[in-house]
Amino acid sequence: PLHQAGSLSGHSTKQDHYQATPPSRIIIRPLQTYQDHYQATPNLSRSLSGHSTKQDHYQATPPSRIIIRSLQTNQDHNYLNRNPFHQKQPVSAMEYEKILMDIGGLSRAQILLFVLLSFTNLKSCLEFQLLALFMHQPKFLCGQAAGNDTGWSVSEDQCTVTAAGGNGTRACSSFVYPVEPGAPLSGSNLVSRYDLVCDRAYLRDLLPPVYFAGTAVGMVFGTLGDRLGRKTIILCFLLLDAVSSPLPALAPNMALQLASRFVKGISSAVYYQSLLLVEELTAERYRSLLGNLFWLFWCAGYMTSGALVAVIGDWRLVQFATLAPCLVYIAIAWAVPESPRWLVLRGRQAEAVAVFRRLASWNGIRLAPDYFAPGGGGGGGGGGAEADEPGELELVVVEKEPTGRLAELFIYPEMRKKTLVVFFMLTAFSFTYYGLSADVEFTTSNVVLNQVYTGLVEIPSSFIGWLLSDYLGRRWPTLAMTLVSGVGVVLVPHVPKATLAGLRTGIALFAKCILTAAYCIMDLYATELLPTSVRNNGLFLATFLATVGNIVAPYTNSLARHGHYLPGLVFGGLTVASSLSLLLLPETRGLPLPETVASAEGMRRGTEAAWLAEQRRLRRDEVAANGDKAAVSDGEGEAAIRLTAKSV
Repeated sequence: PLHQAGSLSGHSTKQDHYQATPPSRIIIRPLQTYQDHYQATPNLSRSLSGHSTKQDHYQATPPSRIIIRSLQTNQDHNYLNRNPFHQKQPVSAMEYEKILMDIGGLSRAQILLFVLLSFTNLKSCLEFQLLALFMHQPKFLCGQAAGNDTGWSVSEDQCTVTAAGGNGTRACSSFVYPVEPGAPLSGSNLVSRYDLVCDRAYLRDLLPPVYFAGTAVGMVFGTLGDRLGRKTIILCFLLLDAVSSPLPALAPNMALQLASRFVKGISSAVYYQSLLLVEELTAERYRSLLGNLFWLFWCAGYMTSGALVAVIGDWRLVQFATLAPCLVYIAIAWAVPESPRWLVLRGRQAEAVAVFRRLASWNGIRLAPDYFAPGGGGGGGGGGAEADEPGELELVVVEKEPTGRLAELFIYPEMRKKTLVVFFMLTAFSFTYYGLSADVEFTTSNVVLNQVYTGLVEIPSSFIGWLLSDYLGRRWPTLAMTLVSGVGVVLVPHVPKATLAGLRTGIALFAKCILTAAYCIMDLYATELLPTSVRNNGLFLATFLATVGNIVAPYTNSLARHGHYLPGLVFGGLTVASSLSLLLLPETRGLPLPETVASAEGMRRGTEAAWLAEQRRLRRDEVAANGDKAAVSDGEGEAAIRLTAKSV
């Protein structure tokens, strides 16, 4: 029993109350943890009384003899006032990761949710790649001169006609798009629907930038997931996608077509929220695996776009066919729960417990009725209410990430250098990747095969990046693959399509594969370079800048009108230049994540082993100060230092 149930008894602050309370009146029955018992025991009585460990001493001590004269800190006193202990047995808080493992780890419920959420990734890629196919430039003829003998002469570009005798030249006002055998969409796509040729060709070039502008807006909207919930934001995106999927096929003019593409771009940002929810529903040991497998659905979206065009043909029918995948959204709305981690952080414990029980049930695991009651099986350290009181739940522990000011990324010199390199690299990767994706003839002149080949070649790229980063580190594999892929992108336009088509396709596919693998490593590298206090905001800003860069990327492909080699020179040159900036960064393989900007500031190129040794020393000092003997051993620290030195 606590002194007057924790009231301040007329004192203005908790500290005044604590200091004014006579020690003899603070009597506590059983303590929360062994460490609390040890710290709270008066100095003259801290001997283990012949027991070899604190745990044995605690278990052997009758609850009636655990009487504490004064508490260790004001915070301990306040905590105990708010959380009366259950007198039957000591209780402990439920650790989030332990619960995820107890309800199945990676079982059928987690796999089902992973597949459903990854499907949003497939749909996002499908929409963009279909847009790239729909806006492909087909062959066209000036309709005013085609098929007649009126004496009109047509310019070589089919954009102007001249009357017989050279009297009067005017722009062609109608066009004919002949169907080419073996060329899907040659007679039916966005270009033929709105005559996006000659003086209207600029409208065709506007389609991808408008789409990516919508994606940038969707990224900003996605940040509301921290306030409204992950599932809420995902459902908003999915509803918008289902409503907007048929709109491009129904747009009567180019203005509404651009508006519909902007809306489609907003909904395409759903896959970022889906990936976040996958990570929060998955135990830590499986997150790396599912994080890589998540992008396989992007590759599937690539190949699906080519298959739909090859089978259906007409662009409107293909667009209407994208409504079929929206049926999966019904299953997502029913099966996918809100993030338990988010619910806990928002103080909605009962809803989080309901989610855990639901997932356990799907996995065929029957949790004990008192699993979430104090002492019911959670493990950890915290408090709760009495087990026999209905509706009372034990505290689920979720570690909160420290927060800092975004400006701290640019205040300190070392942190500023890392931030600028990360921003530059991610923008260059995104700019080149989406620029090449918009070029549906990058690997072969057959636009359908181009999509299938590109989707297939990106399947191993995630695993290549994963293995290389694990065994060789982050910096050198990223630098080497970025450099080689940049050279390959520059070379592709110089290989003749007619005589060396196989060589051209091989170089293009190899360059795209290792570019994607380097992109995967860079995503991981960026998270390890930015400190925890500003990591989320820093990565969001980097992603937003990369999306803005995507707006410009498709315009780069239009440089081919002035020289077929110019797009490759821009994309490849930027990639090569960005790779050299990696020489400024430290190697992060084997290093713990920096928690604060001050910690990240000390992690410099060439001093990685010394930085790790310092972090180990600080950790040992912290553990020793807390009286915990489970500190990191010197042997473990030295082994980690040797591993990091080898990577460097």
